[in-house]
Amino acid sequence: MKNILIAILFMASAVAMAQKKPLQQAVFQECLNREFTSKCTTDRFKSDITNLISKEITDDISNNLRADFFTVSIILLIDENGRMISEETDILCEYLPLKTAIANYLKSIQLQPKSNEKKDQRSVFTLNYTFVFSPIDKKYYAASAGELYTKKIITKYLPPDSNPVFPGCTDIDHDKESECTQEKLSRFFSKKLLLPSGISSTITVGIFITVDTNGEVTVNRIIGGNEDIQEEVMHAALRLPKLIPAKARGIPVEFTGIIPLYINTK
Repeated sequence: MKNILIAILFMASAVAMAQKKPLQQAVFQECLNREFTSKCTTDRFKSDITNLISKEITDDISNNLRADFFTVSIILLIDENGRMISEETDILCEYLPLKTAIANYLKSIQLQPKSNEKKDQRSVFTLNYTFVFSPIDKKYYAASAGELYTKKIITKYLPPDSNPVFPGCTDIDHDKESECTQEKLSRFFSKKLLLPSGISSTITVGIFITVDTNGEVTVNRIIGGNEDIQEEVMHAALRLPKLIPAKARGIPVEFTGIIPLYINTK
């Protein structure tokens, strides 16, 4: 009998999404003519924030604090003029000098705001990074979600107002939406997943997904198990229905996450 347990780990946000005019999200001016303006903008945020980790900051964190990794989590609100809304922006960073540098950087940027055709002209970015120290390069780099999952690094990011929710789980108490979503995902994969014969063990498979601001699900990567298992998991995951998108400050946000499948085939 096949049993599947699921826990959803939402780890990162604001990934690639092709923007169509009018603008659905504020972007850097240099990204206006790019095919993927949203990805261009979030890549720029990632690069700029990484560059704020100077040699002095690196030495202090690695030598004095002896931190192999640390997280930076930001919920950034941009107003109708393309500037940061300070009172609605949160920055989580345990190292105060870096947090101050990030705050000053965000105050200095000027984005092209979203289209004035939108009722709510605010834009929201959920920027989550875990920086891991490289003994070879002697600096911190932003690790991928796959690396964090493989190395079992526990991240602590600012939570959005709500995570993506499975259809049918919205007309209940907010606190029970996550439990309902996990139950429905378990039922979905139990029904849709057809495993190869001859497997008699417990298998853990990680499904890396993106849920855009419309709730559309994109499967980015499958890890764990052999190629046959990954192929079947991908086939099932591609049939996931449209979800209720995550929200931050009441605005839908694009979110990336990991669905770990714990498959007991005994």
